[in-house]
Amino acid sequence: MARNTRAVLQSLKIDKAMIVGHSMGAMLAARFATQFPDVTERLVLYNPIGLLDVRYDRPYAGIDEAYKQTLASTYPTVRAA
Repeated sequence: MARNTRAVLQSLKIDKAMIVGHSMGAMLAARFATQFPDVTERLVLYNPIGLLDVRYDRPYAGIDEAYKQTLASTYPTVRAA
């Protein structure tokens, strides 16, 4: 979602933005700000939930890799994760 938001801003030719996130949207706002600090002019988090993102240290693998991983998933592997 952060990458999609960046793509929308690029298509609108917006170089800097004030990012505001409320509740679960604050997780997206925080992710956007950490991934695109050059675009983020200000960050406002209001009543945030779910700010812990264990994927922060890992680069995004991409949709094809996620699809392959999903196809290989079984009930025991999902439950173990």
